[in-house]
This record gives sequence, C-alpha cells and structure tokens, in this order.
Amino acid sequence: NYPRLFADKEFLNAIRVSFLYAFGVVIPIWGIALALALVFNQSFRGRQAYLTTYYIPAVISLTVWSLIWLLMYNPTFGLFTVVVRWFGLTGVRMLDEPSTAMLAMIILSIWKGTPVYMLIFIAGLRAIPGDYYEAAKVDGARAWQRLLFVTLPLLRPVFLYVMVISIIEAFKVFTPMYLLTTGGPGSATRVLSMFIFQNGFQYLKMGYASAASVIFLLILLLLAIFQFRLLRFQQAD
Repeated sequence: NYPRLFADKEFLNAIRVSFLYAFGVVIPIWGIALALALVFNQSFRGRQAYLTTYYIPAVISLTVWSLIWLLMYNPTFGLFTVVVRWFGLTGVRMLDEPSTAMLAMIILSIWKGTPVYMLIFIAGLRAIPGDYYEAAKVDGARAWQRLLFVTLPLLRPVFLYVMVISIIEAFKVFTPMYLLTTGGPGSATRVLSMFIFQNGFQYLKMGYASAASVIFLLILLLLAIFQFRLLRFQQAD
C-alpha cells in the first residue's frame, strides 16, 4: 500500500492541498487574532459587547457553521453573491470553480477559528506585568516600540502555543470539505482527511486508507516535533 500511495497522484495532491489549506488558514489567523487581541485588550466603550459578538462563531458547531456558509455561497441568493454583484461581478460560483473553492474554504475557516486564538492572545497580553510598560514609557519608548520590544518578545511562548494548536487543527479539517464540496471540484479541496474517508468508507479500501492514515499521523508528528523544538529553543533563550 505504501509504494502505491507514493505513486498515487491523488494522494500526493491531497498532501499538497492539505498544506495549502493549513497554511492558507493559520498564517492569516495568527496576524488577525493578534491584531484583534491588541485592540480588545484596550479599554473602550462597548468593549465587552463587541468581544461577545465577535466570539459567536467560535461557539457555533462547525457543522452548522459550514451549512450557514453553504447558503452564503449559494450562486443565486447567497449573501456573498449579493455582495459581489454590488461590485458588478456576476456568475461567481465560489464552490464550483477549482480556482476559488479552496479560497472559499479558507475564508470560512479563518472566520471560524480567529476568535478562539484571539482570546488566547488576550490572556497572554493580560499576563504581561504592567511594570514593563511603565519602565518603557519612562525610557521614552513610543507605542510601536513598546509593541516590538516588550509585547511581542514576552508574548512569544503564547504565540508558539497558538502555532502548534492551530496548525494541527487545520490539518485535521474535514467537515467543511465534506458538507460543501466533497473534495471537489475535481480534487481542489480534497485534503488528506477527505482522501482517507473516501478510500476507507466509500471505496472500501480499508488497507489503503489505513496506510494513508499512518502517513497522515507521521506528518502531524513531524510538524509537532518541529514546533516543540521551537518551544524548547525559546525556553533555553
């Protein structure tokens, strides 16, 4: 099974699609979640209401969230279709075109996952002692200097934790692809979990799917080892 897998273009494509999806999701999430955490860590009127509203997608079931976005992507009456029509674009079918289907999955996942990591960053920001900022102000550091030389260095362990968790979660994705595209169009959104599911439970190739699962596990293990080495390096530093 293993030699067959590495000669299977569909399997190699599933690995490529998984990496494309994972890093297409997590890199924007890191930046957006950190930026929102910096905003919501400040005191301003209505802060709790805005924070609660923005966190709603995180508490919605992924299945329900995917079905909501399936309606939003509907090429006839979906919200996304209505919005792009305002800009003079017609005939946009996000889930039916290989060039846009993965982008549709990535947008869905970024919106769903960002609030969770935003709260983790907020917790990390609140754990930073205020004395560091007071000392920086006394030394004449501006806001952007306090961010670069105080906030980000002290937030590094939290950032590395977010990296580990978000990458593993992104590689485990299955529900949106299963409900919205079933891996299509073609194989544009056929991630490894979808490849394993289809071979094991649709084509009844259990041995083949099991071998793919082992390789999937090894990929996640290597990614985790790499990231934990980053954590160890950070602690030693």
